[in-house]
Amino acid sequence: MVATGSQVSRMTTVLTLGDYQTRPLFDGRFLNTFTYPPGGRSLNVLVDLVTELPAAQGVELQDP
Repeated sequence: MVATGSQVSRMTTVLTLGDYQTRPLFDGRFLNTFTYPPGGRSLNVLVDLVTELPAAQGVELQDP
């Protein structure tokens, strides 16, 4: 899952602690969540990727 606050999560059935937040879910599942990167920085990376692909084909986007 990816959320707007630059949250990336992975759902697991096993409790595994690490450099992320672990949140309990229903049915014995857990959500390992990384919340560090600011949303704007991640959005810039996404826009760069979206514009890089057409540029590699010689296409210039007017408004990505």
